[in-house]
Amino acid sequence: MIEIGRAVMVQQILTNASREGARVAVLDSATPTATLVKNKVVDYMKNGGIPSATTDMVTINPTEPTSAAYGTPVTVTVTFWSTARRGRSCSATCAFISTSPPRAIRNRAGLPAVTD
Repeated sequence: MIEIGRAVMVQQILTNASREGARVAVLDSATPTATLVKNKVVDYMKNGGIPSATTDMVTINPTEPTSAAYGTPVTVTVTFWSTARRGRSCSATCAFISTSPPRAIRNRAGLPAVTD
């Protein structure tokens, strides 16, 4: 019973971590780089009770979020291999689409930048 509870908890942490990474990737900031996104995901996982989390567990598409065109989804996938699950993996994926105008349009219109 405890192992099932832990598995559900880990799956929820992965889901939330992928959502947090995707959110950071589409924010209207100067540098939503892959490194920034991966570090945000790993920090979330470690704070959630997965101390073995590494950036190797995080996949971003497109590889560099700054290259995503306006209106294009950015997908963040987190995969965690668990020895408790006999070597099977858990994964979670989240995709966000930027809905704010590109920086150049916002600047021309005199709109303030969106901040975290």
